[in-house]
Amino acid sequence: MHLKHFTILIFFILCLQSSKATDRIGAQVWLERGMSQEQVEGYFKTLDQHHMHVARLFMMWNFMEMEPNKWDFTVFDYAFDAAAKYNVGIVATLMPNFGPTHRGFYYKTQDGVIPKSRRQLDESKIYIDAVVKRYQNHPALSNWMLMNEPGQLPAPDSLAMERFHGYLINKYKVISSLNSAWLTGFTDFSQISYSPNWSGGGFTWPVSYIDWQNFWAEHLTWYLSDVASEIRKLDAKTPLHVNPHALLDIPHRYQMTEWTKFLNSLGASIHPVWHFNDLKRHEYPFGVSFVCDLVNGATNSKPFWVTELQGGHNLYTGSQPVNPTKGEISAWLWTSISSGAEKTIYWCLNPRTQGGESGEWAMLDYDNQPSQRLKETAEIAALVEQNANFFQNARPVKDRIVVAISPETMFLQERNGKGQNQLSRQSKAHFLSVIACCKALRMKGFHPQVDKIDQIDWMEKSAKPRLVFVPHASGITDLQLQNMKNFCKLGNTLVLSGLTGIFTETEKTRWNQNSDYEQLTGLKVLEVITAENEGTFPLPYETFRLKTRTKEATFKEGCFYNALGKGQCITVPAMTDLSYYTHPENKKYPDFLAAIAQPFKNPDQADFVSSVAGSYCQSLSDGKTILTLAHVPASAKGTNVELRRKGERMLKTLSGKASRSTSDGLSFTIESGQTFVVLSEKTILQTKP
Repeated sequence: MHLKHFTILIFFILCLQSSKATDRIGAQVWLERGMSQEQVEGYFKTLDQHHMHVARLFMMWNFMEMEPNKWDFTVFDYAFDAAAKYNVGIVATLMPNFGPTHRGFYYKTQDGVIPKSRRQLDESKIYIDAVVKRYQNHPALSNWMLMNEPGQLPAPDSLAMERFHGYLINKYKVISSLNSAWLTGFTDFSQISYSPNWSGGGFTWPVSYIDWQNFWAEHLTWYLSDVASEIRKLDAKTPLHVNPHALLDIPHRYQMTEWTKFLNSLGASIHPVWHFNDLKRHEYPFGVSFVCDLVNGATNSKPFWVTELQGGHNLYTGSQPVNPTKGEISAWLWTSISSGAEKTIYWCLNPRTQGGESGEWAMLDYDNQPSQRLKETAEIAALVEQNANFFQNARPVKDRIVVAISPETMFLQERNGKGQNQLSRQSKAHFLSVIACCKALRMKGFHPQVDKIDQIDWMEKSAKPRLVFVPHASGITDLQLQNMKNFCKLGNTLVLSGLTGIFTETEKTRWNQNSDYEQLTGLKVLEVITAENEGTFPLPYETFRLKTRTKEATFKEGCFYNALGKGQCITVPAMTDLSYYTHPENKKYPDFLAAIAQPFKNPDQADFVSSVAGSYCQSLSDGKTILTLAHVPASAKGTNVELRRKGERMLKTLSGKASRSTSDGLSFTIESGQTFVVLSEKTILQTKP
């Protein structure tokens, strides 16, 4: 910070400290070399006028260091000083993984890769040192981001291979152990070089593939930790953050819970046109909610953000062109807020002027005037400001239900699903089963947590029983099976479906030998059969179901119930979840899940008396006041949904329209295409879940 600004900026320190309850909504301000101070200041004035008091900046290394060790921070100084003037907190995104041409980076403005060599890694620390030292004490600085959108797929560059050798030595200790696992004949770890077969399916041996994929998840964690460590050498106090992306595609490639050891908050990029390829447009709000749940479940109780949310139209980027409507902006933003996001930041306020994304994604129009999207955001941001105390203290209301994601399964199905044309055999069969399970539960008024299997505290002795769904998780470790068995014995309920448990994490077939699977389920699996083989099944299913012999389990309506200790394991021996993904008009599946889930519902959660596919509700509570969101997709085409809250009185409607009845607490009828948000207050005490 320049000394000539010191006096005036001391005043703005006090302003920023008083605004922390209201810096929940903001946008990326895109900076380019040559922007004038007036132009930059105008963007921050616009944010302030629209009740948006957080701005994200890309601290572009290749914009700052055009010649070796000659730094030009002019446009970034303009931004920081303007942010302080207009009481906007800056989330500064470091870009240590892509620099100028004299550092060996070419022909891009940015990238999401890990440094490829020790030289690149070392030189990135020159950049971190220069940027952090310049802005660490600036009053506008709110957070450092370690990089933008980590999520690179595996690549055999020199730094990765160097570290992979160390990873293998740490895992196998001696080369003979690796050779036994890999079916190889190396005499030393240093002989191992990259092979395309590490990414292959078919008859390629699975263990080297699994090691390579797991290493890359660890490699990303190591790199982010290294950047965090470099920042902390210079700045011990500013909170750290990062935003994984494509969480409906590659969640198994992120060790997000590990990241929270060096982060103060965790976020996500949520761009429907990039990341929601498995959802229809009317399902985008559900996608926002699902990603929020996935990130929130990984945070270890630390705050989570929606770090990027689509704010404008896209033309040539993304999988399809979309100009978000006012209603979509409202649905996405209210869903983020009611999911408990501490901040929601749009991408972006103003557009890039050249290159990729040029003229796209902005909340300002080409005349630099606020779009309807920005005006709608301002109205919501103003409501959040008016209710700042509630939002600061409120937390999401979740049922005692978890839907589990298996990274091991996703890696195996990714390996075997290449080129398959049947959904049940494709790389995302498990994950789409997870999404389908969540959709069905949400439609029936439940709000489950979404966690990776190893994030679940299987041994927690909770006051009330819990429920975990594990949909079509074909790759399960022996330890995970043991944990599930103990979970049931503690009095909890586990639901397995599809081909859950057929393989170990290294694709070793489990069902042709005695294992904890038989003790867990009370079943002996004899074969996997397809629909045309024999018999019928009470629920629609996709391609596969199991032919079994009952050992201890009780058979009821196509499913098997096995009592274990004080709890039970329910096995659904067919791919029912995936069938619902392809046929959401099927009502039997949601009704089946709801019957199992009802005893695990949080009494602070609202009820859907009637609902349609694609609808969902969710709540925030500060212990007395409750915010409830109910979304009914436009695809419902005139079908109304009835929402009910018992034992509460209405305070005010924040968004949307609904007809109201007070015959039993609060009851609302919501039309299709509405995102209805209401504040209510408890009038009777209810037991905690």
